[in-house]
Amino acid sequence: MAQRLDAVSSEQRSQIGDLRTATADGTDVVVVRSRTGVVAYVDRCAHQVLPLDGAIVDPESGTLTCAW
Repeated sequence: MAQRLDAVSSEQRSQIGDLRTATADGTDVVVVRSRTGVVAYVDRCAHQVLPLDGAIVDPESGTLTCAW
């Protein structure tokens, strides 16, 4: 089931390769704009359970590489 992201103001709209933080139904997420669209991930890396807001973004695929 799709979850609603909190509204992002127009001055916060992202460019391709940008990573933004947001909240989806009370869960912290990072939102990435790639060339193919927008992807949201839970804001925790799988191996260290640390925030992804410093991750490196592949602008083509939207794939994140954890900074940890």
